[in-house]
Amino acid sequence: MAGLRACETLAVLVSRSSNASKHVARDVALADGQGKRIIPIRIEAVEPSDGHTGYLGMPQ
Repeated sequence: MAGLRACETLAVLVSRSSNASKHVARDVALADGQGKRIIPIRIEAVEPSDGHTGYLGMPQ
C-alpha cells in the first residue's frame, strides 16, 4: 500500500491471471481513486476483464 501511495503511475500487466485477480482489481481501483496514471501492458493475447475495462480500456 505504501508503494501505491508513493507512486505516480501504476503499470498493470494484463493476463488471464491478472484478469482473475481480486487483488489486481483492488489495486487498480485504489490507484484510480488516488488520481494515479494507469498504464496497461498486455503480456498475453487477452482483453481486460469486465471489471478492469473501465480502468484499462481507456487511454491514459
